[in-house]
Amino acid sequence: MEPKHPSASKTVMTDLVLPSDTNPINNLFGGELLARMDRAACIAAERHSEQVVVTASVNHVHFRKPVPLGSVLTLEAKVSRAFGTSMEVFIDVWKEEHEKRTKEKVNEAIYTFVAVNKAGTPVAVPPIAPETALEQARAPRQCAYVRGQGLTCFWHFDGGVYRCVEGRARKAHKGKSK
Repeated sequence: MEPKHPSASKTVMTDLVLPSDTNPINNLFGGELLARMDRAACIAAERHSEQVVVTASVNHVHFRKPVPLGSVLTLEAKVSRAFGTSMEVFIDVWKEEHEKRTKEKVNEAIYTFVAVNKAGTPVAVPPIAPETALEQARAPRQCAYVRGQGLTCFWHFDGGVYRCVEGRARKAHKGKSK
């Protein structure tokens, strides 16, 4: 399977924050933002895998600033890492307030998706080939999903592509090393 560049999966979504999207103090509900990020990340993962994908986990969400009513919200999602059947998608979120008309980063997150066939069985995804320094920084040797499960993921660098070695994940050692 040929590696793909993160830019091939890039998804940008822009939308307004409306009254029905806000909490009692007129800021965007956190859950509403999570749903929007899930949709953008899903599209990026489907572009990368060329398959139907399902959300496996939300690995990291960092709410930096509130997003007030009337803001223009822009989400940018790209596949940052690919494993045997799963992908991590990094999402950046910016707001543009009506009065200020300046963009400000307000959130970032990492979502993990698994590519599946019509029967719901996981299927292989292409490896990722980072191009930029930022993409390379977002493709470290250990995946957040595996870290979250208390496992260790083994990586090797092969022809400019990071690959997760399937079937070699094992329980991380807890306690003192021997």
